[in-house]
Amino acid sequence: MRNRGIVWAVLLALLSVGVASAQQVPGNTVEERAVNGAKAYLKKIGVDRLEQTMMMVSLFAKAQPKYLEEWEKLTGIRIKTIEYGYTEIPAKIMADAVAKTGQYDIYNHQMYMLPDAVEAGAVLALDDFAARGKPHFDDIAKTLRSEMYYKGKLYTFFTDGDQTVLALRKDLVELPEARKAFKAKFGWEPGCPDTWKQWEELASFFQGKKGDKFYGVTLDNDLYGAQEYRAREFGYRWWQGRYLSRGKLFFDRNMKPLIDGPEGIETT
Repeated sequence: MRNRGIVWAVLLALLSVGVASAQQVPGNTVEERAVNGAKAYLKKIGVDRLEQTMMMVSLFAKAQPKYLEEWEKLTGIRIKTIEYGYTEIPAKIMADAVAKTGQYDIYNHQMYMLPDAVEAGAVLALDDFAARGKPHFDDIAKTLRSEMYYKGKLYTFFTDGDQTVLALRKDLVELPEARKAFKAKFGWEPGCPDTWKQWEELASFFQGKKGDKFYGVTLDNDLYGAQEYRAREFGYRWWQGRYLSRGKLFFDRNMKPLIDGPEGIETT
């Protein structure tokens, strides 16, 4: 059965450590070490080309061909992808762990799947490989970096991390008449909000229909006060931010759920 790694990321870094020889791979950058390590591995096993298979979330399928083609051109290693829906992959990984087919070299999914995958024996620890290939993790926030480890061992790594970004329409927020009316209604100068209540006040005030006059400005398009992700499978991310900002955790020390308390109800 082929060795398999689990990756919620793309494969360049995995291959940079996974194909390394026993010594540290030469190269001044992660990219150089990835390519050099891959070439050294092919030479070691006496082949010019190699094909590997990655189970991948279908959401990312269109983003990968450019990088997979570049990797193959640089190293001779072709990565074939088999795509499944976001919610299908956990069951696919566990089924593969039971059947021991060795069909996949790389898994691509979310971090929450890591403990189950490790306990099922579906993935390999990457510590020794990382020591040889020296991937660069320092620019990943420490709290996020901890999710790459399970029981003290490195099993996976990020190449994608979604962040909530706040952007304000400066051209509207700085309209003199709008500022005057907003302060009269809410008691503070419109700008970057400090609380969710202020965020909601901004959202309720700065909106209108296409063609409306908005404090001296004719709206070219419908103006919506705010935009949030409402996709069913991802909406929880925005709920989490609002809930945690109230100073509450999801569970107490005995793992009793806390989300049904006043803070959770108010957030919902």
